[in-house]
Amino acid sequence: MFLYNRAVRALRDIASREAFGPLRYMYARRTNFGPVRQDVHAGWDLAAHDVSIFIYVKGRTPVEVTASSQAYLQRGIPDVVFATLYFDDDTVAHLHTSWLDPQKVRQVTLVGENQMAIFDDMSLGEPLRIHNKRCRLTDSSDDQRLVDTFGGFRVDLLSGDVIIPPVATGEPLRNECEAFLDAIATGERPLSDGAMGVEVVRVLAAMDRSMAERSRRVEV
Repeated sequence: MFLYNRAVRALRDIASREAFGPLRYMYARRTNFGPVRQDVHAGWDLAAHDVSIFIYVKGRTPVEVTASSQAYLQRGIPDVVFATLYFDDDTVAHLHTSWLDPQKVRQVTLVGENQMAIFDDMSLGEPLRIHNKRCRLTDSSDDQRLVDTFGGFRVDLLSGDVIIPPVATGEPLRNECEAFLDAIATGERPLSDGAMGVEVVRVLAAMDRSMAERSRRVEV
């Protein structure tokens, strides 16, 4: 799992800071031109990584899911999957996985009230970027009687600096193996334990149910 990538851990730390503000929504793109598999569809092949990141960042499992897909290359095996995950605090997370895309993309974006952050796994030197961008609702009327009307407010779009924090990513697979050995030696619960695996599978299974029922919103 990607939880042993130090950039992902830093991403969760960024989202938990007061400066970031409440997390509004997240989205992930995991696409490439192939490889095309026959044993699973693109959702099971690719989405598990981003589902685990979403759960890790939020510290909880989504409660509902909608999903849609198309099988262009092989009958009955979707090669393009879109899904939206709904959390119990109104945060939403969207994901796009595909074997039929012109670009290899491995990105997760978090949008907060005060800042936005992007994790780009294809950028080895600068995997994280923090954008100081936010919206501010201001009263644009001198007449307080108009405060509760549409015309009484204005949305200001504020843009600041882009921060590229240093992240020593190391080797995620090595980090995972070391964490496994530490868990054996100390009994400490690892990041990606069996319980986390079960939660990810529950979300993927809910995506399958939604796709089978014409993208109906289903419980996880």
